[in-house]
Order: sequence, then structure tokens, then C-alpha cells
Amino acid sequence: MSDEGAAAPAPGATERPLGVVEAFTVTRDQCPSGAVQRVARQGLEAVAREGADALPTHAFYLRTAVRGWQGPKAARVKQALDAYLAERERAEPSPARDAGPKQRDGAGGSS
Repeated sequence: MSDEGAAAPAPGATERPLGVVEAFTVTRDQCPSGAVQRVARQGLEAVAREGADALPTHAFYLRTAVRGWQGPKAARVKQALDAYLAERERAEPSPARDAGPKQRDGAGGSS
């Protein structure tokens, strides 16, 4: 799975990072795997139906789906998805992670 035919940036130019929705669009339009394209298309459809609340779940699905895609375009997509998911995790940590260790009945404490 390569990025053959993708236009190279001008010498010395740096490409800006993709946004998360752009990552879905690039994957839908440029990934050679039909199955991965389908995951991206379904994510975009979910966002159109449900709004931004659908993004975290579908970004996770897409990040998992693109793991075998190689090349510069794939790297940019993965970077965008990783950055988005990391930011979401910082902004809204998992409740299980914040709960701390659970004590079992009878463990610790005095009677």
C-alpha cells in the first residue's frame, strides 16, 4: 500500500498537519484498500449524522484500520489521528483510569 502518484511538496516546503476530518477524507479518497476506505466513509457519514460526538469513536476505528497503509500520505493520516486521539485523552481522561485502584471487600481497612 503505497502513495504512488501523490504530488510531492515543493523543495523546502513543509506540509501542514492534517485535521482529523481531512484524515478521513484523504483515507477515503487515497488509501488503496477498499476496506479501509469503507471505514473512512462510514466515519464521515456518522459525523454527518451525529455531529462531532461521533469523531472520537470513528477516529479510533480508522486509526486501527490504517495500520497497514504505508507511505508519506499514510504517515500524515496516522499522525493526524494520533494527535486528535491524544488530545481527546488529555481533555477527557478515561473514567476507569481516574478511579484509581479499587479495594476488595475485606482488603485493607480495619474491622
